[in-house]
Amino acid sequence: MNGFTVLIPAHDAAAVMRATLERVHAHLVTLGGAYRTEVIVVDDASHDATAAIVETFRRERTGWLQLVRHPKRRGYRESLRTGLAAARLPNVVVADAQLSFPAETVGALADALFRTGADCAVASPLIPGGRIEGVPLHRALGFRLANRTLARAGGGRIQTVTADFRAYDAAVLRDLLAGESEGEFNSWAIARLAILKRMVVEVPALMRGGSYRRPSLGDVVELWSRVAALRRSARVLRRARPALRAPGIATQVKIGTFGPN
Repeated sequence: MNGFTVLIPAHDAAAVMRATLERVHAHLVTLGGAYRTEVIVVDDASHDATAAIVETFRRERTGWLQLVRHPKRRGYRESLRTGLAAARLPNVVVADAQLSFPAETVGALADALFRTGADCAVASPLIPGGRIEGVPLHRALGFRLANRTLARAGGGRIQTVTADFRAYDAAVLRDLLAGESEGEFNSWAIARLAILKRMVVEVPALMRGGSYRRPSLGDVVELWSRVAALRRSARVLRRARPALRAPGIATQVKIGTFGPN
């Protein structure tokens, strides 16, 4: 039986954490035992009640959920590494704490990974069958612009390269995390997978509005940091363009083939 770990990196996500866990749990129940599953939340040194909310939910759902905590902020990549070290199943579906895609996308990505034999499946609102709804305008425009720029840098075979929602063969993700990355991790991972001749598929999905707090000065500083990282990512993708355009490396699944959109 195929199985997968749902890995949720979280930082200061108390406002949405309970609802996210409820939705993920409800979705996994609907799978009816078709897959072995587990959920791991990595709390990246939150200042709010994120860890307490997860711990309460863990006690209510014994054996279903793990909580791993960082004593100091370590970032997204290290949260993936920490979660992967705790994972017990051969595949990983990464989801964000805000559920920027519906919980059903978890099963759709896992299904795509298993049925195509791909090494990575990425949720994409930018390919036919995918869409963006209810996302604040500045976030939607930023997402579209960043991914359009990076897609062009990589030759256009993959349209969504920055989305956190994606599934990996756990061994492949472990290899990615073993080395140093350049620029934004998710786009670097796409480039690296192509160079390693690993198959990546895009799955049409709905990107939706979630719970977003009002931007702060820290968010502005982080935005400039992300812009710099995306510039480095564009260089990485340009170097990987021949690999990304090779037959059988990057593809899109057909509309409606994998789960709800």
